[in-house]
Amino acid sequence: MQKDYSSKNLECAGFCVRLCAYVLDHIIVFFVLLAVRLVLLAASFVLGLIGVHVLDVHVLFQYSLKDIALYLCQVLYFIVCTYETGTTPGKRVFHLRVVSAKKNEKLRLLDIVYRETIGRFLCHVSIGLGYLLVVIDRRKMGLHDRLSDTQVVYAKKIKEIHIQNENTGFLL
Repeated sequence: MQKDYSSKNLECAGFCVRLCAYVLDHIIVFFVLLAVRLVLLAASFVLGLIGVHVLDVHVLFQYSLKDIALYLCQVLYFIVCTYETGTTPGKRVFHLRVVSAKKNEKLRLLDIVYRETIGRFLCHVSIGLGYLLVVIDRRKMGLHDRLSDTQVVYAKKIKEIHIQNENTGFLL
């Protein structure tokens, strides 16, 4: 589980580094979903042989069970990684971490779920304007960060502050 870090005195990550981490995460998700698609394709083929086409039935508007399963895999990647470690593999490459914007609070699962589902949905619906808030906001928070009270900060700064605290005994 992630550690408790205060967002105070931490350097917030800017738009470009966050975009690079997001792109890297989506490359990883692409390959994970490719593997899931192959499993679903095999399952659909086997079920099709016995005359059952349950994976291709439209359940929610034009979305089938297969589409819903792929979406859930993608969202779970971001939710589980962020909740367990405070970062995703893409963010880890760039030494970024998601922390609570509230002083001295841990990330809550509900905040992360909200950030990665509704927050990201609203950012996409606004044609990316929700993400561009990072460029103009002094705390570098996008719409999804504001809605879930999170910030993306540099993890190296967190480690330096944490080491200082251990050496001096002072709490931030």
